[in-house]
Amino acid sequence: MGISGLIGAVKEAQESVHISRFKGKTLGIDGYVWLHKGAFGCSEDIVLEKPTNKYVLYFIKKIRLLQHFGVEPYVVFDGGPLISKKKTELEREMNRKNNTDRGIDLLKQGKRKEAMSYFQKGVNITPLLAKAVIEELKKEKINYIVAPYEADAQLAFLEKNGIIDGIITEDSDLVVFGCKKVIFKLNDGGFGVLFDRDNLRLVKDIPLKGWDDNMFRKMCILSGCDYLDSVHGVALKRSCKYLQRSSDIQKIVQIMKGEGLKVPNTYVQDFQRAEKTFMYQKVFDPIVKKLRSLEEIRPEHIDPDMDYIGENIDDTLAYLISIGEVDPISKQPFGSYEHTNGKIHEKIKVHSKSEPENRLLMRWLKPTDSKDINESKMENLLDMEIETKSECKHLDSSRRLSTGCKICNGGDVYKQNIISKRSESEIIGSTNRNNPTITTSKYFGSQAKKLSIGFEIKAKPSQGSSNSGMTVNGRETSQTKLSFQTISVGNNSSTLGSGFQQQTRFQTLSIPNSVIEAVETPKRKLSFSPSFTIKKKPF
Repeated sequence: MGISGLIGAVKEAQESVHISRFKGKTLGIDGYVWLHKGAFGCSEDIVLEKPTNKYVLYFIKKIRLLQHFGVEPYVVFDGGPLISKKKTELEREMNRKNNTDRGIDLLKQGKRKEAMSYFQKGVNITPLLAKAVIEELKKEKINYIVAPYEADAQLAFLEKNGIIDGIITEDSDLVVFGCKKVIFKLNDGGFGVLFDRDNLRLVKDIPLKGWDDNMFRKMCILSGCDYLDSVHGVALKRSCKYLQRSSDIQKIVQIMKGEGLKVPNTYVQDFQRAEKTFMYQKVFDPIVKKLRSLEEIRPEHIDPDMDYIGENIDDTLAYLISIGEVDPISKQPFGSYEHTNGKIHEKIKVHSKSEPENRLLMRWLKPTDSKDINESKMENLLDMEIETKSECKHLDSSRRLSTGCKICNGGDVYKQNIISKRSESEIIGSTNRNNPTITTSKYFGSQAKKLSIGFEIKAKPSQGSSNSGMTVNGRETSQTKLSFQTISVGNNSSTLGSGFQQQTRFQTLSIPNSVIEAVETPKRKLSFSPSFTIKKKPF
């Protein structure tokens, strides 16, 4: 991604910086960079289409970092692919597929650790993943925009027009686009490396003194970029030497051929197209809400067919793409989303007559509104079993939990019996699903939407007991409502009320007249109190 060796070659134009230097400023964020980093930690879930929002939490965590130091974020997401990058995109797609296939093969062999490294290389960052982040940004009232094509050009446009004061990215192409202040390698402490274009004159490895942006751009294209492969043997320093002899690409090609280099017959034309793509790529102007070129196209640069800088699309469509309502690739409106990532899909049995598009019950992504939920026939979606655990002596006697007891601490499940039939003499799980509501819970500085459903547990009297109820966290009651809550979506869930430490079990809040608050989790067994376990059937 970007120009090979460029950042190292212009090190004199860089300095260590803390993000607090930009207090009161607006910084543009290369959104897909953070999406890639966030997806790195949940690549298996994304590749195998398991519901996860870990990448969303990562993204919001980075947003919080900027806000903490008084910086206003402006997130820019990539849009549709450019014709100029067709070859590059095809190669990347093939690499992702190969890595994904290899990861799946290793996973089938039980080599999960090895598979993870391939999933991390093969994860595909789609507009759907960006859409999930956009929904959170909307809630937080964070500025964002989806570019019609590349985020690089869109960020350059925003900086050039004073909408943002700098850029956070890991892509050196932003330097080629002429951006003035670019922050690389931003860490969780707010430290990074600032590239300042005003200091290019200090660079020593390549003689840039007296060069303008056009010469700098030519040098980068000659050395190889996403829009044009370099001639074999030509890197930054060599391309710099060619430009010192001539700035005319046709003369440079003659020099390269004279040195015995193999130059493709279409190289001059391809070079000129790459140059125009950097200069005139299509962007969206958020002020006038219209599609336009990064720079006004010079008359001598006009071609009969310039779709390689981005196809012209209707301004209304471009606007809908920019606000995240239309997929920038398919040009179709985003629907009621379920996670998808290619053709890989883990089959899930559904205990319901509902159509797939109505499966809204446990999705972490908020549906359009509560009306959608009510119309989804959720009463057919929830099917639960109750599995009892044996109680330990601590619960039998003192009714208090012991820190040294495996059962009290949610250790191994000791099965007393498994309730498989539902009758009056057995534990019955029943739900009040007629009026579900959406509630909001804040955690880690973000928000999660949860579906609240009343859930009632009834039980037969314990053997040898005169009490007509059951024990729930040391309290006997004939009828109670249990409350549980996941605060993350993924392989792990954070335990409530204990500092949000990552654990692989759930904590119960046994409060009479409370409600269940839950979001989807790949785990199908939800452990609560030492008295019993609630297990959700696959659906």
